[in-house]
Amino acid sequence: MGAFLAHAEPPAGTVVGTGHPRYDLALSLCAYVFAHIAPGALPVGSMGALRHFASSQGSFDGINAGQESPTQHFQVLPSQLHRLQNLLLYAAVLRGALYNNSHALADHIYPLDVVLRPPRVLGLPPPDEDALKMQHIILAACAIGVLMTSTRDSASTNAIAGALGLADISQFPSLVNGEGRAIGNFERAGIVYAVHASRGRVEQTLMTIGGGVLPTVLLLPGQAMKLPNFLFASTRGKLPALSSLADDSDARRVSANILLALAKVFQEAGALGSALICFYLALGLHPTSSTYNNAGILLSSLGPGVTALVTDDNGHSRVQDAQTIARAYYTNGLALDDQHPHLLTNLGSLLKDQGQIGEAMQMYDRAIRAKPDFDVALANMANAVKDLGRTSEAIDYYRRAVAVNPEFTEALCGYVSALCAVCDWRGRGSCIGAVHEHLNARYEPYVDQEGQLRWLSRDAPRDAGLGLMNKLEELCEMQLHQGYSYGVGALRSVATLQGWIAIIERALGHRLMGNDRQRWTKSVARFYDDAIDRKEKHLNEGGFVIQLVEYLTRIVQRRWYIEAYGMRPFLALGEPAVAPALQNLQPEHARLYHRPRIPASLTVPPLPSVLPFHAFVYPLSIRRTRLLSHRSALRISHMALSQPWLPEHVYPPPPPRHGKIHIGYVSGDLNNHPLAHLMQSVFGFHNLHDFSVFVYATSASDGSSYRQKIESESEHFIDCSSWTTAKIVNQIVSDGIHVLINLGGYTKGCRNDILAARPAPVQISVMGFAGTLAAGWSDYLLTDVTACPPETSAFERWRQRHARKEETSRIQDDLHQLERETDVDVRPDPESFSEEWMYSEKFIYMPYSYFVNDHKQAFRRDDFPDDGAPAIRTTDPEKLWSLEFARRTRLRQVLFPDLHESTIIFANFNQLYKIDPIIFATWLRILEQVPNSILWLLRFPAAGEENLLRSARQWAGDAITSRIRFTDVAAKEQHIQRGRVADLFLDTVECNAHTIATDVLWSGTPILTWPKYKYKMCSRVAASIARATGFGSQMIVSSLAEYEARAVALAQSPAELTALRRALYLDRDRVPLFDTRMWTRHLEVGIREAWRRWVEGTEFEGSEEWNKTNGPERASSCIWINPDGTIAPSPQSLMS
Repeated sequence: MGAFLAHAEPPAGTVVGTGHPRYDLALSLCAYVFAHIAPGALPVGSMGALRHFASSQGSFDGINAGQESPTQHFQVLPSQLHRLQNLLLYAAVLRGALYNNSHALADHIYPLDVVLRPPRVLGLPPPDEDALKMQHIILAACAIGVLMTSTRDSASTNAIAGALGLADISQFPSLVNGEGRAIGNFERAGIVYAVHASRGRVEQTLMTIGGGVLPTVLLLPGQAMKLPNFLFASTRGKLPALSSLADDSDARRVSANILLALAKVFQEAGALGSALICFYLALGLHPTSSTYNNAGILLSSLGPGVTALVTDDNGHSRVQDAQTIARAYYTNGLALDDQHPHLLTNLGSLLKDQGQIGEAMQMYDRAIRAKPDFDVALANMANAVKDLGRTSEAIDYYRRAVAVNPEFTEALCGYVSALCAVCDWRGRGSCIGAVHEHLNARYEPYVDQEGQLRWLSRDAPRDAGLGLMNKLEELCEMQLHQGYSYGVGALRSVATLQGWIAIIERALGHRLMGNDRQRWTKSVARFYDDAIDRKEKHLNEGGFVIQLVEYLTRIVQRRWYIEAYGMRPFLALGEPAVAPALQNLQPEHARLYHRPRIPASLTVPPLPSVLPFHAFVYPLSIRRTRLLSHRSALRISHMALSQPWLPEHVYPPPPPRHGKIHIGYVSGDLNNHPLAHLMQSVFGFHNLHDFSVFVYATSASDGSSYRQKIESESEHFIDCSSWTTAKIVNQIVSDGIHVLINLGGYTKGCRNDILAARPAPVQISVMGFAGTLAAGWSDYLLTDVTACPPETSAFERWRQRHARKEETSRIQDDLHQLERETDVDVRPDPESFSEEWMYSEKFIYMPYSYFVNDHKQAFRRDDFPDDGAPAIRTTDPEKLWSLEFARRTRLRQVLFPDLHESTIIFANFNQLYKIDPIIFATWLRILEQVPNSILWLLRFPAAGEENLLRSARQWAGDAITSRIRFTDVAAKEQHIQRGRVADLFLDTVECNAHTIATDVLWSGTPILTWPKYKYKMCSRVAASIARATGFGSQMIVSSLAEYEARAVALAQSPAELTALRRALYLDRDRVPLFDTRMWTRHLEVGIREAWRRWVEGTEFEGSEEWNKTNGPERASSCIWINPDGTIAPSPQSLMS
């Protein structure tokens, strides 16, 4: 079965001093009992006594085995074996607590072994001197499961038959059909003895099927219940040592409990296939609602991408995914106990994941009624109602969950997020420890329990002014720090230090020599040094392994390209086209371009409760923000790279074309969604002479005009919303995609797992997520110099150190300079201590704004008079402005009939979660200084109106509060039309207006924005957008004080405000911001350059190709695009 845990164990007979005297006493008591059962065993108190007793060869049917060793002379009646099992289990649990799970696997197997040895009277001793062990049972059960879920003529069936020594597949019909009989010529002994006799052949076969681990077998509950009959056919389904008992229920119950404990050990070791087998066996021996629940949880975690052929009790076979099978286990468990709160809650979560939110809420409601203080059910119900837009109701559920369990991080995160969504800041607390360099250096703002905004001296006691946000920050840091325990021992589970160097050399395609070998060795060796404190040095072994596998996968993929096609991005004119490598795969490709694998023992990475998207508006440090993305990336990478459908070779690189690049877009937002509003014309604007465009839609069509336009104008539109990840990835590879564009990032419904499988050589993050993905599967981020300054990139900071001839790697300096950005030379390490960089991606710099929109094509209603007359054809700016002014005046009177024409309308149309207490207080001060003004906000959501008005009354009084106006959210076209009514849009600063900023500027209304954080892209997007109008200097400020002063100044200078509005409106068809075709051309330039750098190898800093190049990539990792569509030779030339 292999070693799962590798912790050191004290020598036998050692009395352990653990600081847990009660555990020591309990374990001594266990040894005392053993000493009386087995006189002459090791001394009382000896740890070895437990093991030697459990592994003795004595008979357990009351017959003395006649052995001479004193440790093997004992008698235990079959009716008392369950008591012995309990004792062994207690000892295993105690040893786990004392030794940090040292030898946990063996300790939990011993109490199962004692019921597997058949009494001699049956005449069925094991085929040799070795006793039958739990190892054989698990292997046999796994083999049966594979046969149950395979067709008779499948490769898996034939392989297992061969390992069992059976040539005739017809010997398996009873098993495949689900009958409870023994197999073929194993009628008396059962398949388990054949597995035992195979001397490892079955185990090797199963490991091959599972890709290095036991395969994950999906069985229906009915199939799992029949396993004991197949395994113990000779004893009619009874445990062998209990065959003489009329009633073996006690031992079956205890054995089932031990199997559940063993399943937990397997899960913690990452052996999910073995864990599932234990659950199946436990159900077959003693079905309980809790066991059904545990099996369902594990099956649900496998996701919808894991499928199997299953046969129901009626003999009907069909392919089902793991989540559908999990539902059957939950349902069976509820048949035993329909009030089981955990079953109800977990079934609800499964239904919610499958889109059945109404049914999910019914399950949560039943769970809460069964157990009103069940925190998990309360939090899940809160999540469900929040998704339906019922935020106030969600807050009540979250509050109840947190009240029951204040340390329930997921509930606290949901609670804080929901409160932020409706601007309920009561008890929010201060932002101590966060980035507030822009505020008063002596005082820190905080909101108390009553909702008052107060200022706390930075010299105040540490616990003063603390609240929910501080608690969240504390728990976030705790979870991130706990991550350094992830994957400990993963490297050793695969190979020695030199073995890993050999794996790296195999991927690189050459021997490591000299300094290269020394640096790689030093990088890997730190994980073989037990003296290093992982948490102190922030060493994440599991994360390192995943990133290493991703890096080597890219290297192997490029090596394949170079060896197949040469260092050429395109074919020469007239040169015959090359068939995709996928169509010419040979067995040697798996050897030459072997896929690096993550260790089978590596478990699913822990995921922080605070999601990357939350960091947009939470006061988190740069490093914490970066790590939230990175830890999410590791989870996604593990999910993709551990899939059994991945081929043995890396995915073959796409062949070069005749000057043509295949672009692929992946998105789940190509419906009535802001992303589709912004990008709907881009897909059809591509130059099809130089590019082939493939759009992969991972969500079903909503029938909207946006979806219809994208479908009709895309060269290749593939609706893969119902496809498995494997099918989508294979389609991308078959389509020969050179550059794959991720339009999702860490947003709802994203499919980052597709990119994590690395189906394309170059992968770029575009538009969907305004921040770093900190992922090995994200090579570039499309941005601009305003949104992401160069110094925020790890690669650019590496260049600065390299140019100064400094040490660049945090490893090579013996882990002293931990703030350095890179791990092995130029691989960015997000775990770095540094608070000076954010992005692990390289940048593709657009010359104006990275933020595209489609307003110039899609929103032309202004071209038509209000009476429906033909479109306005005049180009006279005075006439155009006159018509616009009249239109604005009429709409203003409709929306705000009580306002005087001179009243200044400040506005913000963002979702309310983007408003924070500091910016809201600033708006109130602006209203105070501009008496003839109002603040126009949206009920986005409606529940936020009451909270904002309450805060305004507390902070500024009734008079100013009366000047805050709310309106409902409007449909897209109406929203854009009425944006012209505002005089000045006051932006939020923690997370700017993004799509809203383009909407407002298209209507001609100026915005006022402050790019508050250099390292936080989401706080700089509006500045990027404003700059692309050509009037950015009038709308962008550099501090909160300047923000306030500028708003007041513009309000008090109507002529200046009107002139700016006029210029924005009249120039909108000419400014870069709204030129979608030009944006698309610039994107194509960046794509072509990224592809060239990958092919030529100059993308990889420090490589031989990079060292030799004189191209622009030598000066900067960024791709700098000139306004004329050329690549800038250096950043200095572009900036000049």
